[in-house]
Amino acid sequence: MDTYRVARLPASLRGFAPPDTSTQPGGYVEAGDYLVLEEKSRHPTPDTDYARLLVPKLSALDTWVCTRWRTQRYATFVSQERAHGHGPAVVRERAAGRLGGASHRAPGGVP
Repeated sequence: MDTYRVARLPASLRGFAPPDTSTQPGGYVEAGDYLVLEEKSRHPTPDTDYARLLVPKLSALDTWVCTRWRTQRYATFVSQERAHGHGPAVVRERAAGRLGGASHRAPGGVP
């Protein structure tokens, strides 16, 4: 089975269009589990890590969040197995409205 990464946010975090907290925030990402689309370690400085998350509640559908600053971690990451008919592809299609389902959550709590 294929696996995908999920970021678990214990608290709300600001989201950014580019992975850089010195730019204008693009909204907040609520605490919860989110599909990770991309990760950047030690970017734009060695003190910070970022992850681009699928966030259906935001108008852009995805945003970058700072997941680490120095020794402070703001998210934990887990790998999950994708069952047939579930996982990242289905989540992305639901978020884009292609499947017409009312829920944007796949089994396992991934938005």
